[in-house]
Amino acid sequence: MAFWDVYERTANVAVQNETGKILAKVAIVHKYSDNYKNDHTWTEVNPGETTAADMVVNYHTGTLTTGRDWWQLTIVDEEGGVYISDPQNFRDVFDFLEKGLGDILPKLEKAFHKAAQNPSSDAKKRAYAAAGEAVAMAVELMLNHAETAGFKQHILRDEDAGHTTTFTIRRLPSEGTDSDALLISSNSGDSETRITRLKKKVS
Repeated sequence: MAFWDVYERTANVAVQNETGKILAKVAIVHKYSDNYKNDHTWTEVNPGETTAADMVVNYHTGTLTTGRDWWQLTIVDEEGGVYISDPQNFRDVFDFLEKGLGDILPKLEKAFHKAAQNPSSDAKKRAYAAAGEAVAMAVELMLNHAETAGFKQHILRDEDAGHTTTFTIRRLPSEGTDSDALLISSNSGDSETRITRLKKKVS
């Protein structure tokens, strides 16, 4: 084995919901430097539930490997609130997402309000469709964003290959930011970061 070898690895990702709320949509974007981009979205993650580890991410290990793993989380809750992981390493990215999703946020809350009033109607389907649209837009914006600012660094190592990294969503702020609301756990170690609720556009 040469000391300069680079090894291609994969790991799985799951989401654990400790918020006490139903999470209508949860999306994770993963970037490994310029080599790999991965994303996955889960639908209707119930309180106390841990999803299947059906997101697969790609990364490298090796003595001279210089790549880093970067992560971004987007959530839509049962009331239509939209939240993002917010490591506070570049405010412009937060503003970028808030601006990109600004027109959708009021529609989301309205759709989920109607669904709560008419749970047996098609209102829930329409609300979840709107949530899917918002999450898909956030994922596209972050995947196409050239920088890693706005992403949380959590590095995967040899011992994480073939195992599950879990994103535990501890809490969702009613407004503003919760400082340690997201826990990322891998065999190699844990990371914590903030979750921030996006604001509706004020007309």
